[in-house]
Parts: sequence; C-alpha cells; structure tokens
Amino acid sequence: MIRITSCAFLFTLLACSTVPELNGRKASSYSPGELQAEARLLLKQTHFEHAAELLEYLMRTAYGYSRMEEVFFQAAEARFLMERYDRAFLHYRRLMTEYPYTSKAPAVSQRVWVVGKVLIEQQSEWFGDLSSLHEVGVEALNFLVTNFPRSPYADDAWKELAEALEGDHQYQAVVDIYERLIREYPESEWTDLATYRVTRAYRNQSRGFEYDVDPLLRSHSALLRYLKRFPDGNFVEQAQADLKVLEADVALHELEIAQFYQERGIPEGQRLHLSNAAARFPGTEPAIEASETLNDLFEGEHPDSLDLLKPRQERPPWERARAGQASPGRDGAGNRP
Repeated sequence: MIRITSCAFLFTLLACSTVPELNGRKASSYSPGELQAEARLLLKQTHFEHAAELLEYLMRTAYGYSRMEEVFFQAAEARFLMERYDRAFLHYRRLMTEYPYTSKAPAVSQRVWVVGKVLIEQQSEWFGDLSSLHEVGVEALNFLVTNFPRSPYADDAWKELAEALEGDHQYQAVVDIYERLIREYPESEWTDLATYRVTRAYRNQSRGFEYDVDPLLRSHSALLRYLKRFPDGNFVEQAQADLKVLEADVALHELEIAQFYQERGIPEGQRLHLSNAAARFPGTEPAIEASETLNDLFEGEHPDSLDLLKPRQERPPWERARAGQASPGRDGAGNRP
C-alpha cells in the first residue's frame, strides 16, 4: 500500500489548481516578472489570498525564472500571514530544498517553528487522516531540528515533538528525543524537564511489573541520573517518590515469580527469586517479606542469586564506560557476571 504523507497530499492539491486571473485576464497572459510585481503589491495591500494564488501559479509554471527563490519565500509568507500554516510549510520546505543556502534561512526557521508549534497541537479528525494538521506539525518540527539544529528554536522543537509523540503513545521515540535533547542541548532550559520526563517514557514502555520489568529498571537508572545531575531540580520530590514506587514494583515482580515456583512445587526456583527480591531493594515491603520467607523456609539466600538491578539490555549511553573499562553489568571482557 502506498502511503501519501500530509505534505505530499497538499502538493497534489496545489499541482491541480486552476489558472488564476489578474485584472480580468488569465495569469498565463502575463510574464513572470509582471506576475511577481503584482503579487508583491497585493502582499503590501494585505490581499494575501490573491497574492498566494499568483505566486503558486508561478511556482508551477515559470521554470527557469531567475527570481524563483524570492517567489517561493513570498508564497510561503502569503500563506503564513493567512494562517494557512500547512501550505506555508510546504513552500518553506521547498525553498530550503531548492535553495539550501538562501539568505532567508533564519526567517524560515522562525516561521517553521511557529507552524510546527501551532499545528502539532491539532488533532486528526478521523483515524488514519494522513493529511491532518497534526501530522503536518510533526513534519514541520522534524524539518526544523534536521535542517536548523543550531536554531534558537531547535531545543523547543525537540521538546514539543516529545510531548506530541508521548500523546501518540510512541514511547521509544519519546525516549530517543529526550535523550538527544539532553545530549546535544545541555544548557537548554528544557534539560531538567527532559532528564526527568525520559524516566516516564522508559516506564511507559512496560505493560506492568507483572509482565515486563526491564523498562522499569531503565527508568530506575534514569531516575538516579536525574537526582545526581539535578539535586536541586524542579522534579526532585517527584523523582524520589517515583523511585520508591519502582523499587517496590521491581521487588514485587521477583516475589510473584517466587510464588509461582512455590505453587508448582519447585523450591529451588522459589528460593532463587525470593533471594532476588530481598537483594534488589532491601528497604521495600516486598523485599522485607521475601527476607522473612527465606528465614522461615530456607537456610539463607540462594547461592546463585544475582542482583538484577541492571536490565538485560545495556543501560542508556550516558552510563556506558569508556574504552577499556567495564560497562555496567559486565566485566572488563564484556561478559556479564
């Protein structure tokens, strides 16, 4: 199945537009220079719709026109001033594609930021609406961070993208975006927020501690990072509360596995997971319960018990060791203990 993107859909609409008129005559009877001059005058007179129609006609027909770079920008500005942000973005993007070194680039980055910020807050009218304004907003912000990574709006765009994708339940994409914001924009006003919210994005990838504990462990590692990096941060109190909940859930996960083995008459499995529950986060209620059960039923912890604090996958890149050092959860040879 062919997927038509939002902007491709808009481009098709523009390509099928009819020939506009000017002073009772078809635009085709004017030269490109005459049409552009008239469009410039219409812009000054705030007749944005008519100006946009003439400029878009030039974009479709005036191949080789020497001032096409200016035409692209004027068409984009006309649509922007009409608050037709979806069409405006189409023209700004084409301008940057055709003329990547245009002097209009700073103005384009500012306009695209507004387009993305406004449209990303819109919602699709029906499921699978590929031409929705929300999708155009996502495309606009992606375009901004890709083409203007040093723009003063780039970190804002990353933050808006993460929030929008979280609303779309694309949690791994949210993790990737927040991690990139943390890494590439350490002085951003959003770094504190991103460093905390990435913990939520990791946690949201879990279906619950009963089924999937690894995302919870990654969230736990990220929470420790937040508290270390921002001891006076805006979310310290919430991060500390999150830690307690996660630690109890992770310990309870091991305790429930131990109960599973108990019900099936496998004492070695029960003892192993009771030991894990007791060793992970000793101060939690499930860990205390596990320790008491171990003392009542067994001589002590299982000799093969591991502290399973680290997830099966590598921890996020900020914790990886330098070359020649052991990574978390591995020895110097790269093997797990």
